[in-house]
Amino acid sequence: MGHTFTSTILGMEAVYYQMDHAPDVAKAQLKELVEFARTGYEDVRRNIHQMAVYENEKSLVKSLAEIAAEFGEHTRTHVVVEVTGEEQEPFITPESIRIALIRCLQEALTNAKRHGRATEITVSLTFTPQSISMKVVDNGTGQEKISAGFGLNAMNQRITGLNGTMEISSKANLGTSLTCTIPLKAG
Repeated sequence: MGHTFTSTILGMEAVYYQMDHAPDVAKAQLKELVEFARTGYEDVRRNIHQMAVYENEKSLVKSLAEIAAEFGEHTRTHVVVEVTGEEQEPFITPESIRIALIRCLQEALTNAKRHGRATEITVSLTFTPQSISMKVVDNGTGQEKISAGFGLNAMNQRITGLNGTMEISSKANLGTSLTCTIPLKAG
């Protein structure tokens, strides 16, 4: 939900500043934001009713790439997704791992923009026969000490619940790097 709200709010702020100078562009962007919010609302409803994560018929790579692209578009952030290795077979990544990585990506993108004010984010997804690893690196403000709030704690619980690890590295004025690694036997 935080991902959807942050993307929508930042997008609406951009529309607000464009209304006087480029009303046609602002109107088109507002229409996109309404659809994005509507999709986010449906996603929340599905999760509340404990249905499978949305778009579970897609490969993990495609799902993560679409989340990154939507976030980049709605927040005017340059987001790049890089993939090393291959998903063994599309659609066989265990659902528990899919959900954990999707939620972690959403939280990482949201934090990079909201707290770090990042303008560029790189998402690196690495597949090995033993594990899946996702690294999210931003060019935001960074911090010498990260205070884990609800989102980071929930992310860590998801990852460690699958026998995985989560590492965060951040330096003031040098951005933040977050890496989640999950063994494939976890799902």
